[in-house]
Amino acid sequence: MSPCRGSGLYFNLENALKVNALFFALFMYMPFLTLAQHNHAGQTPYAGMQNRAIKALSDSDINELRRGGGWGLALAAELNGMPGPSHLLELKDNKIPLAADQVDKTQVLLDEMRKAAIPTGERLIAAEKALEAAFASGNVDEISLSLQSKMAPLSSSMSPRPVSHPKAA
Repeated sequence: MSPCRGSGLYFNLENALKVNALFFALFMYMPFLTLAQHNHAGQTPYAGMQNRAIKALSDSDINELRRGGGWGLALAAELNGMPGPSHLLELKDNKIPLAADQVDKTQVLLDEMRKAAIPTGERLIAAEKALEAAFASGNVDEISLSLQSKMAPLSSSMSPRPVSHPKAA
């Protein structure tokens, strides 16, 4: 060991070789780190969606639309303490006690809402399918994109309307 001038540190050839080897390894590995950072194949928020029949709708979305389900459109009401009929019925036994007639009225309301939502859901699925076909074929023009503007009223027509919850008789 020999002291480095003015530093109070000692030079050790073995440690210097280890440091050099470390820097060399890092230098050689750097390109691979850069590739790993920029190669996000399958790591995007849309990963896997490109394999769907209708890329904008998952199988779960399609099933929910076809059964007349809520599809999350009542989330604002739900998060502000106003559950829709489906969740009201789910909570009837332990969190929101309902009388038998309230359960019956709520079930009728839910059945009516689902019956009305099913054709709207089918139209939304058809509109997304047409839009998907237009983009897939590369034939996107003003007419095909007008489908997009037609979908907004479809989804908003599925949004919950203000419902007065059944009251006890």
